[in-house]
Amino acid sequence: LFEFEKEVFLKAGANVEWTGHPILEDVPDKFDVEKFNDEYNLLDNDILIALLPGSRVIEVKRHLPVIIEAVRDFNCRIILGKSPSVDEDFIRNIAGDIRITDDIYTLLKRADIAVVSSGTTTLETAVIGTPFITVYKVSKLSYAIAKFLVNIQFISMVNILAGKEIVPELIQDKLKPDNLKIEINKILNSSEVRNKMKEELQSVVKKIGVPGASERVAKSILEELR
Repeated sequence: LFEFEKEVFLKAGANVEWTGHPILEDVPDKFDVEKFNDEYNLLDNDILIALLPGSRVIEVKRHLPVIIEAVRDFNCRIILGKSPSVDEDFIRNIAGDIRITDDIYTLLKRADIAVVSSGTTTLETAVIGTPFITVYKVSKLSYAIAKFLVNIQFISMVNILAGKEIVPELIQDKLKPDNLKIEINKILNSSEVRNKMKEELQSVVKKIGVPGASERVAKSILEELR
């Protein structure tokens, strides 16, 4: 999926080819933002915070209460992006009357800022170009094991690819409402911060190749078989 992985396989003696990331085929390049605005009663100048608490129940359970407490006092519109794998009633019990959508890509395109659970969605958010904050929390035991086994500076793939922190990470004990409020304010209150983040996200996206990875994989396999 990532070019830096190629060196790992080469050193292990594998015959490997990097073809790019298929996520570029999944994220659309056109969005009907006007229709989205109409559906959710948004004005063009409304500030929108997108919440993407995770694609698994346990992630939503750990992340969403903290996120809701952090954003409830902001004078902004807030919409939550729901994964198909999480029941809406379960989310509603935590999120209350916050609007919910399953059109995650258009939500991210329309949003001024997003709060995103670490995972594939962070890369999708980068492709769309929306400034965001990465959040993630696991059990204390899981975190201790991960810290013991993995020596890595960042958890968000966007930061890993950049080799530096370009999006804030609130991980484990740092994921608290007050900390999240601070990071949201930093982004919302500064066009300079937002624009710099957008530029750096574009640089990261260039590192995952160009669209067409699936076709290149198929062609490579066919050539190898021949």
